[in-house]
Amino acid sequence: MKDSSKIKFICSGILFVLFCALIFAVKFVDVRAIGPESSSIGLAAINEAVHDFFGVNLVLYKITNILGYAAIAVAGCFALFGVYQLVTRRSFKKVDPDIYVLAGCYAVAVLIYIFFEYIIINYRPVDMGSGLEASFPSSHTVLSLCIMSTAIDQFFHRIKSRPLSLALCCSCGVLGAVTVVGRLVSGVHWFTDILGGVLISGAVLLLYLGLCEKLRKSGRNSQ
Repeated sequence: MKDSSKIKFICSGILFVLFCALIFAVKFVDVRAIGPESSSIGLAAINEAVHDFFGVNLVLYKITNILGYAAIAVAGCFALFGVYQLVTRRSFKKVDPDIYVLAGCYAVAVLIYIFFEYIIINYRPVDMGSGLEASFPSSHTVLSLCIMSTAIDQFFHRIKSRPLSLALCCSCGVLGAVTVVGRLVSGVHWFTDILGGVLISGAVLLLYLGLCEKLRKSGRNSQ
């Protein structure tokens, strides 16, 4: 039987390839001017159908914005935990290795956001008052899934109280799911924006989980 961490790495690669395939499809398949200011969108039939079905809900848009800040707050708490370990243990080498992997996951999520702000795949289906805005992949989807999913892993492995661990894990799962679904239903993203966010987040998450699994099996984490 294969090492499960290797399976995670393979699945991460598959999701990344699917993400790249989606980009290709969005750029070259069924491209039509259905966006604001006649902006062209790929896979136009499905994107237009999903957007027309849900319409635009600015209340949900504002709620998901708040949930985005909640995800950032969770990331900030883990950053402070890493600083706490560094200060109390007085050595970078003594900080748990999976905290460094977690920091790397956060860094990749931020780099994805920055990259697609400059390399624009498509624009939002609605004008939010500032003209055309890049919308692929959904940054809220990427940040929320990367942060909340890794938080679930950290809580599960670090908190000895099962009821507390379960409560925190469930809360992160619900918040992440509501953010992703809310972002789609609010109508501020095309369906492919959300799908792209899910695919690339899944790739990053599986890479994170595979690396953490190898570290924990080798006994390099001190928890």
